[in-house]
Amino acid sequence: MIGRFIGDKRGNYALLTVITMVPLMGAVALAVDFTELVREKQETLNALDAAGVATAQQIVSGASDADARAYAKQFFEANLRHVSPANTTLTVTLPNNNAGGGTLVLEASLKYHPYFLPAAAMLLGGTAGDHVVNVSARSEIRLKNTLEVALVLDNSGSMSTLGSGTGQKRIDLLKAAAKQLVDTLALQAQQMKQISKPVQFSLVPFSASVNVGPTHDGDSWMDQDGISPVQHENFDWTTMSAANDPNKYAEKVNGAWYKRGDGWGDTKGEPLTRFSLYADMTVESGREEVPNSKQYICDAYNKKGKCTDGHWTDPQYVYTTSRYASWQGCVEARPYPYNDDDTTPTTSNPATLFVPMFAPDEPGTLWRDFNRDGTNDVNSLSYGYENNWWADWPYSLNPTAVQRQSDMRKYFLVKPYGSTSAGAGDGPNAACTTSPITPLKDVTVSAQKQQLTDAINAMAPTGNMNVPEGLAWGWRTVSSNEPFTVSG
Repeated sequence: MIGRFIGDKRGNYALLTVITMVPLMGAVALAVDFTELVREKQETLNALDAAGVATAQQIVSGASDADARAYAKQFFEANLRHVSPANTTLTVTLPNNNAGGGTLVLEASLKYHPYFLPAAAMLLGGTAGDHVVNVSARSEIRLKNTLEVALVLDNSGSMSTLGSGTGQKRIDLLKAAAKQLVDTLALQAQQMKQISKPVQFSLVPFSASVNVGPTHDGDSWMDQDGISPVQHENFDWTTMSAANDPNKYAEKVNGAWYKRGDGWGDTKGEPLTRFSLYADMTVESGREEVPNSKQYICDAYNKKGKCTDGHWTDPQYVYTTSRYASWQGCVEARPYPYNDDDTTPTTSNPATLFVPMFAPDEPGTLWRDFNRDGTNDVNSLSYGYENNWWADWPYSLNPTAVQRQSDMRKYFLVKPYGSTSAGAGDGPNAACTTSPITPLKDVTVSAQKQQLTDAINAMAPTGNMNVPEGLAWGWRTVSSNEPFTVSG
């Protein structure tokens, strides 16, 4: 009998079914809970997105912070169709409370109470209780993207011609269009609430070069130590050797040139740069007669020893000197590959530094009589070069045109009083014809908008055209890197 009982297989299916139903029903229960959890989470996110869009419209319309938060909560809960608002918590971060500004952030936390999870936990040997599942959702609404516009405008000489069929100069048409764009976007910017600097403009006038402004001569992104590979182009400092003048010579150390000898005065030991050239070039700007310096010379006497004919000698003068020129703000293009990008300038990479423009004196003029002991102080020699604004070094025998241009000794001779002036537009600032860059200005601020408008009105067409430099500096005005770091 016992053997028959053990071998009897009737009813095994029912037993196995009962055993397997426990995990099967548990799986079904968990599936139901998970499906409901996903549905409630999605409904919460949908309500969050809808509340974000609706609240953003309220903010743009001028709602206060308190009203915006209350409206967001009301709209959010109204769209929770199958989710109890008691199980949710809403957090509203308004645009003016964000570090970046301009973004409305809505965050909701959802407490989901599962239907079957507690029973399933008990069947699996767990404890009964409220097994709450916490879910979070987040929605971001960008009210208005801040706008930064670089106006890179052609100021070359061709802009003085008439625009086709208009009867107006191209530069005047360009000014009108630029100001119209500024005015239009400024009106739009006034409607953007709770956003710092919603619309900003910079202005980059360009012709043959770009003017960053002479007030930047002491900035760290300018080459202050003569280490850039561009710094000494067209300059031959070897002409200023100790053999030529032991009291005032140049010495090269690690690629840079330095002032050596007592003849430099207080600047002894300082680097030789284009900035130092502007400071060192001097011209006799005036003269003052020395009292009682005239002397009468008798050329003929009569028999009684009285002077019958004579003349006065030239009077002696004290000459005053002044700086010949100051840097006006234009810079050279950086060497490749930094010429058309916004790489941050740093002394660890000298090629990234900006170098002041210094148009070298081209061959042409000699001041033969530096001591003013003759009647003809200036002797002009024409070599057909346009930018001839200084005297060539006069003491070299038959120098070539290249030697005349690059011999640095000439810049440390004082230009004599009364010598011929340089031609219009000539000098170390030749081709620097535009007004300085106007960095980003917030056009919602009337004073800043006026600065931008005044800069547009001040543009004048002159010089050649260098489009790549204009575009590169336009990029740099809206970049967060040096030289211009003002951004929205």
